[in-house]
Amino acid sequence: MAIEIRETIVTPDADGLFVQLHISDAAPDDLAATFRLILRSKLPPPKTTPALAQLQRAALTNARAEIGRLFQSLGHQLNDANLDLDL
Repeated sequence: MAIEIRETIVTPDADGLFVQLHISDAAPDDLAATFRLILRSKLPPPKTTPALAQLQRAALTNARAEIGRLFQSLGHQLNDANLDLDL
């Protein structure tokens, strides 16, 4: 199966929304998944009622920024240790 958003949970909070995405190549209860990412992101309160895709995209945008920082930091660590960036 293709990797896609398999489940989205939106939880309101006093300061906004928590959006949790289950991204996988299998259903959430399928133990045979070869890729599974559970992502939880805090979003500010929306000005209007957002579409589900808007919430998913906002959570992914937050994740992309943070993962990018982690990716860059690990690259620096590997370079500093004279290790290859890829396996």
